[in-house]
Amino acid sequence: MKPKGLSLIIVAHKFAWRIDDVVDGLTHRYYGLYANLCKLNLRMNGCAFWYSVKDRLLLRFSEGCIRVFKHSVFGGILKAILESISRRVFIIAVIDYPHSFLGIKYLLGYLASLLLLHLIRILNRGFIVVDNMDPPIEHAYELKGNVKLAERMLWLLLNNIVFRFDLIIFPTQSYRLYHRQVYGLEERKSIVVPHGSFPEWIPYKKPPYTGALKILCSGDIIKWVDVNALNDLVEELVASGLDLELIVISKNKGIWPRNWSRIKVLPPITFKEFSDCLSRVHLLLLIRPKSLHHMLTMRASLADYLMSGRPIVYVKSLGNAEVIKRAGCGFAFQDLHELKQILTQLCKEKSLIETLGYRARVFAEFHMVYKKHANELFREILLRISKKLLRYAAITC
Repeated sequence: MKPKGLSLIIVAHKFAWRIDDVVDGLTHRYYGLYANLCKLNLRMNGCAFWYSVKDRLLLRFSEGCIRVFKHSVFGGILKAILESISRRVFIIAVIDYPHSFLGIKYLLGYLASLLLLHLIRILNRGFIVVDNMDPPIEHAYELKGNVKLAERMLWLLLNNIVFRFDLIIFPTQSYRLYHRQVYGLEERKSIVVPHGSFPEWIPYKKPPYTGALKILCSGDIIKWVDVNALNDLVEELVASGLDLELIVISKNKGIWPRNWSRIKVLPPITFKEFSDCLSRVHLLLLIRPKSLHHMLTMRASLADYLMSGRPIVYVKSLGNAEVIKRAGCGFAFQDLHELKQILTQLCKEKSLIETLGYRARVFAEFHMVYKKHANELFREILLRISKKLLRYAAITC
């Protein structure tokens, strides 16, 4: 008879079980961290539940099969908890906060779900983890520029509830320290799990030796930077005798000017196409919005940039810099004048591109692999619940 494992409950915005499900920063983390946590728990004779608030569906993974149930968020979590209790197994729940909350229309069901999760931890039957990848108030300021008092009070209420759970995860140390200073969150209750990548999908290839120096940038940078000034910068560098081309992946391709010869704009592409694109360029340009959120967080694509083995040129920030400085493979700039100086240097010293790129790849393989992140997080959870498991065993014997 197989020993009983643990019951893992994921509460997320949507599902991402395959690489083809990776279409944005959320699904990137879901496939990388959450799916690997599920697979790890299943290998340890446990069972896994994944609730998608967007689809209002609960998936149950157990004994080699998947079952699908239609439920509200409260109903889905309740079903997963009751089934886990009936099997007499300890529960680990991982909540994507704030993306598991769809808005005021679903507030009562969401509050009931959070209180239900609090109940199982009080009864010593579960351990609750909050993945606070996009802190809601700071993220709302970035998206809207302003947050109404009622919305701010709502998020403060939800923050107060979720911060009482057992473990809070942040993508960067900067955000972790920020929450200690601003919200008084105890540091012992939080850890950093940065975004990771997938070496099996992003093989290392040396930068191309021929043709123009190609620079790749992804994101809606037309909203974040003066793209006309950026185009002028590229034209100036070309006029000075440097052969380079900027490639931008943007979901707003249609609003970009079409008369630029040295800036190529691509529509959104699949992750596999993105991986192939990374292998065909020399440099990666990381531009971010001018917001507190993006000053403190790290872009999900940063880990893939590092895994591709290319130097990174990035707008100065705290979150991204945590990783890039440790990797020793990038250049930070404050304005387009500094960017021009960096690109000029790299165009003239192409051997530096391969050296820094290889350094990025080695660092990423050691520190930015999602499977490793999932294993480390699982071990951390087991260490923290060891006493709870002993008490739970005493209760259920």
